[in-house]
Amino acid sequence: MRMRQAPRRTCGAVLFEAILALGLLLIATGTIVSGLTAATESTVRVRREARANDLLTSVSSRLDIGRIPLRNLKPRKFQQPFEDWSFEVAVTPKAFRESNADDDRISRFSTLSVEITVRLEDTDFERSLTRTVLVENEDHSESVEESVPGERLERVRELLAPPKDTEEDSDD
Repeated sequence: MRMRQAPRRTCGAVLFEAILALGLLLIATGTIVSGLTAATESTVRVRREARANDLLTSVSSRLDIGRIPLRNLKPRKFQQPFEDWSFEVAVTPKAFRESNADDDRISRFSTLSVEITVRLEDTDFERSLTRTVLVENEDHSESVEESVPGERLERVRELLAPPKDTEEDSDD
């Protein structure tokens, strides 16, 4: 008995289908890999930006409460776990338009432009925050008592005074 051989046209069609399936598989794999790569890079970028914004807020809050002096600071590293990040502060006086030179309320304040920059070491990634801060001039500093008018000062003293002990007569 003789075996039948498949016609030559069918063998070529099967080979063509196999190569086409392999090509489609490679294109699908490449598309999926590039999509995952883009998603990973986007996640890293968003995480980096969120971290930078958190660190900017942290430095800004420290400046507000006086933990960091309000002056120019050279780049400083953050403590662990953020040792890869550094920050610097640049303070520049801004021109303050005085509407009336005789008005003491205006002349006792100055404005400063405070720029806080955070950087991720070993990369070119950095973020900056610029704020305008109103500060009281040293030559016009006065005590709280001098800055509050008389009647309001008395009311403030009453509110801040410790409560008076009241003796009640009790008939038990």
